Order: sequence, then C-alpha cells, then structure tokens
Amino acid sequence: MATLLKKSERTPQQMFELLLASGLQAGGADAGGERWLAFLLALARPVSMATLATALDVPTEKVTAFAKGLAPGIRLVGERIQFRDEDFETFVRGRVDDEAVVEAHGRLADLFLEQRATSADAAAHVATHLYLAKRLTELVDLVLAEDSPAGIADWRC
Repeated sequence: MATLLKKSERTPQQMFELLLASGLQAGGADAGGERWLAFLLALARPVSMATLATALDVPTEKVTAFAKGLAPGIRLVGERIQFRDEDFETFVRGRVDDEAVVEAHGRLADLFLEQRATSADAAAHVATHLYLAKRLTELVDLVLAEDSPAGIADWRC
C-alpha cells in the first residue's frame, strides 16, 4: 500500500511544474520562458494579452496559447490573464530571477513612455514601471516635465 501511495502522490509543486512547462511549450517560449514569465509578473493585473504580446514582440496568438497552456493556474477573462490564486503566482515568482523582472519593468517603461499620450493604460502605469526598473531620475524628470498625462481623461470636465 505504501508503494502504491508513493507512486500516486501528487503535490501542488508537481502539478505547477507541469502547468508551467505546458504554458511555455504551448506559447513557444520554452527557450525564453523566464522572460515571458517576468513580463507576466511585471504587468498590472489583470494582464492584457495584447500588451504582453507587444512587450514580448510576438503575435497575440502565441500569448493566447501560452495563457491557455498555464490554465488552470491562470484564468482567461476576455482578453486578460489573471492568476487563479496566490499559490500558483508564488510558484511562478520562485521560477523567475528578480533581475529578469526588473528588466521586464524596464522594457515596459520604454513601451509605456512611447504610448503614454495615447493610451490610458500606459499613462496610468508608466511611473510604476520606471520606479520598479530603478530608473528614478527618469521618473522624477517625467513628473516634473508633465502635468496630467494626456492619455488619462479628466472625468470632472
């Protein structure tokens, strides 16, 4: 009986490993998987699949396959990705080097700096990405140089 139980033992860790491998393989990110995961962790929740695809410079279809491969560890809500629970998110965080997440924030800061005048999402999150990318001088310059971001409509008008 002990041998049978040992063979059938499954832990969340083992299931999470399988989900992660499935998502990376489905999206074609096996080789650059840490980079894909770093962007997933760096983006505000729920993560826009279009923004993730743009940041990774891949077609949206690949990001969709990646997200579907991570299910049920994540949920797809329309065109957005959400972690199903903190256990899976914590597991993913443990698989990604902190420096890779900082680099992802840097790429997102560059992307959102370009889009901040035309995208409310970019305008709302550019400062966060600059801060988390440790680009504090650029953050201060941005705050001092601009009033309210043009991408965010003033609801009181």
